[in-house]
Amino acid sequence: MSRAYRAAVECIARWTGERLRQQFPHHPQIFICNGAAGTRHRHRTVRAVARRRCGGGGDPPELWWTVSGEEARQRVSSRLEQRGSPEPVIVSMGGDGTHNHVLQAGVDHGGRGVFLRLPLGSGNDAAGVESLEDALGDLEGIVTPRWSPAVRISGSRWNQYAFNIASVGLDAYVTLLHNRWRGVLPGNTYRLLVDLAVLRFDQALHVGPLSLLGTTWGGTTLDLGATPRSLVVMGVSGNRTYGDHMWVLPGEDNVCIIERAGLLEKLRMKRLFYKGRHVDEPITAMYNLKRLVGNYAGTFPLQYDGEACYVTAEDFPVTMEVVRSAVRVLAADRV
Repeated sequence: MSRAYRAAVECIARWTGERLRQQFPHHPQIFICNGAAGTRHRHRTVRAVARRRCGGGGDPPELWWTVSGEEARQRVSSRLEQRGSPEPVIVSMGGDGTHNHVLQAGVDHGGRGVFLRLPLGSGNDAAGVESLEDALGDLEGIVTPRWSPAVRISGSRWNQYAFNIASVGLDAYVTLLHNRWRGVLPGNTYRLLVDLAVLRFDQALHVGPLSLLGTTWGGTTLDLGATPRSLVVMGVSGNRTYGDHMWVLPGEDNVCIIERAGLLEKLRMKRLFYKGRHVDEPITAMYNLKRLVGNYAGTFPLQYDGEACYVTAEDFPVTMEVVRSAVRVLAADRV
C-alpha cells in the first residue's frame, strides 16, 4: 500500500465523517479499511476520487487499518460488545469481502450498529451503489438506516451470511482463483480468470450430481432434481450482480441454476452471462425462492460476497435461506 493511497483513503474517511456528523451528530464513528483490498487500478481510481472530493482540514476519524476480513470482523465485534447509546456508525472501506465480514459482526450481535459501505475493492457488487463516487454523492443528501436482507448459509458444522449473492459451482471456483491471483495480475482479474476456470472446472472437481430442494415464499417445496450442475446462485433478491457488475440475476428471480454443459456451450454461455442473457438458455432455470437445500457426495466450491471456500461431503446438506432483516445499512432517500 503506497503512501499516496493511504493518504487518499484517510482523506475520503475525513470527508465522509464530516457529512455523517451532520446527520448523526451524537453517534460515534468507526472506519475500517482493508489495506490489502483492491488492485493497482482500483487504487488509482480511489486516489482520483480523493483529489476531486477532498480538500482542507477537518477532524480525523477513528480509522482502523486491517489486513483481512477476519480481523475486521473481530475488531468490529469487540466494539459492538461495548453497550451504550447511541449505537456507532461503522463505515467499511474495501471490497465485498471486507463489507461481508464487517456486516457479519453486526449479525453476530443481533443487528446492533449502523453500517455504511464504501466500495474500494476489486469486487464492488455488495455495497448498494455502482461506484465510490456514487456512494459519496449519496452522502451529500439524506441517508437513513434501513434493514438489509442477507442469505444465511448453513452447513452441518457452520453458518455464514451473504449480503448480496451466495453460490456454489463454477463462479466460486473462479473466485478462489481470483483471490489467489488478483495481487499480481492487472485490472479486472475476475474476467481474466473465467476462461481458465471454464476449462478446468469439471476435470479439477470431478463434478457429480447435486440434488436441490427449493421452498417458495408461500411455503411450497419444489424438488429440483439431482443432476450435475455448473452453477447454483442465490441472491438476497433479484436484480443483482457479482464478479464486478456481471448480471447473474438480471430480473426479479433470486435463484439461478445452470446445468452442466460441454466446453463449447460453457464458452458461449460465458458471453451471454456478462449481459444477463443466459436466463433464456435451455440449461438455465430461474426461480424466486426463500430457501434452497443442496446435497452433494463430494467437495464443491462455495462463495459468499467474494469470500470463497471448499465445502466437503461432511458439510452437506447446505441450506441457503433469505433473511429479510439482518443488519441496518445507510441508504440514500430517493424519490
